[in-house]
Amino acid sequence: MSDDVELADAKKVVCAFLKDMNEWEIYCNALEADPEVNDVQEERLMKRAAKKIIGRYCTDKKRSNGLLNEISYGVEGFFEYEPVHQSEISVTRKKNKIIAEWGRNECSRYQLHLVKKAGF
Repeated sequence: MSDDVELADAKKVVCAFLKDMNEWEIYCNALEADPEVNDVQEERLMKRAAKKIIGRYCTDKKRSNGLLNEISYGVEGFFEYEPVHQSEISVTRKKNKIIAEWGRNECSRYQLHLVKKAGF
């Protein structure tokens, strides 16, 4: 697979991840607003949904800060995971990783490190 194709595929993965995480934030807001769901149920459902997304996109390696230590999400108009267009993502190769960066401005930049598994 050519480098250009891999970089384009990486952008698609980042866009899909951001879309899934944005949908998760919307789901979290709906759970929080639901009077039928108590705090314990809410946290359990949020974590379950987040773990499903993380299992789809993240490698199975031990991280110093772990994954899902706490639940944090944005609200309408201030979502942490706003979907972006592929043209807004810059990707570069660094050894065996692809680094994807995007953001609204220099103060609000995000970065993901992608490692090739069985394709992206």
